Amino acid sequence: MTTEITAPAPAPTPWRSAQQEATNATWHVSSLTSVAPYCISQRERGDTYAGDLHYPDPAPVHAIAAEYGVTVTETPATGTDTRICALVTVDGIEVRAWATQTGGAA
Repeated sequence: MTTEITAPAPAPTPWRSAQQEATNATWHVSSLTSVAPYCISQRERGDTYAGDLHYPDPAPVHAIAAEYGVTVTETPATGTDTRICALVTVDGIEVRAWATQTGGAA
């Protein structure tokens, strides 16, 4: 069976456009390393969206930070773990790349 859509596509709603822009920015940043993230997501921030990349180890976070010339931050996480994070901007969209270093600083 074939379905043919004859009606024009509806105009995109503003939140869907913002989410798509965040998705594009997030995928762009994730393409900078060969390491697959645990999770790729977009989160709402007021009237816009931001991207989020959770990596299995800090190496890709450091590589992304080096590519964009940003500082990697380290904050305490659970127990002796440390959260490693790089916040970059792609076409005005914030994308956070992060990982948890088990047992202390990276």
